[in-house]
Amino acid sequence: MSKFLQTVAKRLNEVHQGDFRDVVVVLPARRSMLFLQKYLSAEVGKTYWMPSTFIFPQFIEWMASRSIVSGAEALMDLYVCYRQTVKQPATFDVFTTWATTALKDFGDIDGSLANSEHVFSNLQSIREIDSWSFNSAELTSAQQQFLLFWDELGKLYEAYRDYQAHTQRWSYNGLIRWLIEQDTLMAARVSGKKVYFIGIASFSPAEMTLIEKVKSSAEVEVIWDVDAYYIEDTMQEAGFFARKARERFGELNQASRSLLESKKHIRVYETTTAIGQCFGAAELLSTMTAQELEQTCVVLADEKLAEPLLASITREDVAINLAIGVPLISTTIAQWIGSTLHIRQKLQQESRGVYHKDFIEWLHLSVAVGVTAEDVLRTKQLLIEQLTIYVQHDLFEKHLHGESRLAQVIGLLYESKNDEVISQLRNHTVVAANEAEQHSMERHAARSMAALLDRLKGLLDRYDFLNEASTLHVLWNQLLSGEVLQYEGEPVNGLQILGLRETRALDFDTVILLGANEETLPGNVVQQSFIPFELRGYYKLPMPHEKEYMVAYMFYRLLQHPATVHLFYSTISSDFKGTEQSRYITQIENELTERNQQVTIERYQLKLADAQYDLASQAVKSTPYVHQVLDKLFEKGISPSAINKFNACPLDFYYRYILGLGEEETLEEQMSAATFGSIVHHVLEKFFEAFKGTYPSVQDLENLQSTLDDRLRAAFEELYAIHTTSFGYNYLASKVAKNMLERFIGYELKLAKEREANGVKPSIIDVEMYLRKELPVQQYNWSKPVAIRGLVDRLESVAGQVRILDYKTGKVDDTEVRLNKPIADIMKSDKHGKLLQLLCYIYMYSQDGREPENMTAGFYSFVAHKNGFMMFEDKMTSYKLQEFEQAFMDWVKQVYATEIFEHNPDSKYCQYCR
Repeated sequence: MSKFLQTVAKRLNEVHQGDFRDVVVVLPARRSMLFLQKYLSAEVGKTYWMPSTFIFPQFIEWMASRSIVSGAEALMDLYVCYRQTVKQPATFDVFTTWATTALKDFGDIDGSLANSEHVFSNLQSIREIDSWSFNSAELTSAQQQFLLFWDELGKLYEAYRDYQAHTQRWSYNGLIRWLIEQDTLMAARVSGKKVYFIGIASFSPAEMTLIEKVKSSAEVEVIWDVDAYYIEDTMQEAGFFARKARERFGELNQASRSLLESKKHIRVYETTTAIGQCFGAAELLSTMTAQELEQTCVVLADEKLAEPLLASITREDVAINLAIGVPLISTTIAQWIGSTLHIRQKLQQESRGVYHKDFIEWLHLSVAVGVTAEDVLRTKQLLIEQLTIYVQHDLFEKHLHGESRLAQVIGLLYESKNDEVISQLRNHTVVAANEAEQHSMERHAARSMAALLDRLKGLLDRYDFLNEASTLHVLWNQLLSGEVLQYEGEPVNGLQILGLRETRALDFDTVILLGANEETLPGNVVQQSFIPFELRGYYKLPMPHEKEYMVAYMFYRLLQHPATVHLFYSTISSDFKGTEQSRYITQIENELTERNQQVTIERYQLKLADAQYDLASQAVKSTPYVHQVLDKLFEKGISPSAINKFNACPLDFYYRYILGLGEEETLEEQMSAATFGSIVHHVLEKFFEAFKGTYPSVQDLENLQSTLDDRLRAAFEELYAIHTTSFGYNYLASKVAKNMLERFIGYELKLAKEREANGVKPSIIDVEMYLRKELPVQQYNWSKPVAIRGLVDRLESVAGQVRILDYKTGKVDDTEVRLNKPIADIMKSDKHGKLLQLLCYIYMYSQDGREPENMTAGFYSFVAHKNGFMMFEDKMTSYKLQEFEQAFMDWVKQVYATEIFEHNPDSKYCQYCR
């Protein structure tokens, strides 16, 4: 079956015999222009005069000899009209919150050739009826302002229309409406020419009127790329526009019957994730010959899949042509510029400085303009060390060298003049482009950014109201919106990767469609508008559902030619929510196969191969390297927390202790539980270390109570940052810390008074004491050194008994200090971590002739403060320590014998497991 544009090329050559000097061709997309030229060259077979080819906006500009302005420029022009029309205009950044919707509505009115005066008069009346017509009370000033907006909206439309005519700076639909009234100009432009409108799915009323006007001065032919399947079925939304055009132009020529009569093999693939779709498509492509790939098209309903798809394709013997450009907004340098302008905008509103999270994000993006990774890490560490929540410029004056790239770009954040900021941004992008590799994406992106910044500078020079940092950021986003970085290549050769809109008028033998999910096909078609649904219907303005109809047409048109179609969808969306197949898959399964018995549809469920799952494995095999690390770990001494980590989840133990992954050092805007605990411990450590060999008296404890504020302040200054505890969460945390310490001191005072009354004289042995004990491994048939180590908060002697004490800011139950199970069971379970910690403390201290019968260990819980010190309830004996030693050595052997470090699904607090 011949491709649509091949048939068109053949017909054009038959009619014009290779001479297309007076032929004008209007096509739906740029890629279709290139393919038509390819097919014409093949048909003519010699040097020939090409026809003038356009997409519709280019055709309008050619007809009118005038240009269409970009969306950002149209917004500027509309604001000029707005300031002239409204008595009290809002600032530009406030104006942009609704102006884009107004521009869209204005374009719809022009595109439908509706009477604007009637539209806005009725709109104001509807709003008044909706709100207050049945309210007998007088309107408030706010209500009057609300109604005034709808009156001003109509005046703004008229002012903008006059402005376009005066300045010749036209919007697309505004230019068509003006052109329709220029009979002489149109006649002079197309007189003696043959104009073809080829493969265009839909026309607005203004476009249809224009075509009829062209017919009065030139020969016109509209060639349709449609199928009888969806035209004849009046319930089929894909044929909506074709049926609508038929009412005006008469019977549609070139309508195929492929969907009704041709043999087609459709395969539907369900994958779990969007990445699975890319892997599946890449697998299909790997099985095709080079010749088959030349006649294959991969269509991306979700264009974000372009990069993962390219990364999945391993073929190198066939050229790949990507019609989908990379959105400029996704490039690092564009994000850096946007982040710079965003921070400048925030600085106008926030006198405290740049919020640290915004600054750190900007800092990482700055590598796009030559800031070194070393400077990024050094600056980030500086913020963490000084606990800087809001970054001021003077912080860097003494820490950065003025000639460094980082020092130069940081100045941009605090520069007050917009034109100076743009000039410096452009300089940095040009330098970045020169430093990037010759044909790299980074160089192309930087050059595109420089061109956009030139446009931004031109707008600043043209419009006097663009002088605020907030305005500059809004305007930049408008300029950047929709801009793409196009891939280079031979666009008509090799495997084609296209967006759905680029497939119009193109045909391929095999089509692979990715992203066939309801959320992308047709996707969210919510349309913002000031004009209500009923009024749109009455004046025949575009309706929201018409976007769905256009997507439906492109989907079904895509199925017309190919004999083989592969449709991929996933069951989990990019934000990890459940999603479903497109409604169009459901339609063809239930309708197409009934009307065409030669269509077969098969379903497949795809899963990632084992090799791909290895990337997200939940288990790691042991190796000789693991044993080498374990040797060093046990020789140095293993802590009770490490023992408990292995018992809770061997895989998390592997990440933390074998690979040595520590916790990421981040800036604590809100005090963490660990820091909170450190503050409380620090105050007590500093107090009790002054009483080694003695014990604080009642008076000493009362002095601690009276100086608690000063001691807490000193602890915060040393461990955190006192300036962050004056507000918010940290202020509350500091109050909680004080309350906890006051209760602890109250308990210690009560205890001290009781001891004095009973003549008991305790003494502090040590605070924050490091303990370590090596095990006699030879007794257990083991040759490698093994030790246990830990840090004890406080050791004291009371009435001849050594008490090993540990402070806990969390909860401790009395069952956690009671030995009610065999020690071997406790050593193997993560449910007895606190009891295991006490046993380790007693075992480590019971060396150098110390008798275990004369020692105990316990916790003080700041949460359960009424319980006081919760001491180990069982009397420790040498036999129990021997039992502990045996259980511990058995545990060591178990760790070495572990063949696979596997995630424990019952573990709730894994730090690194997926």
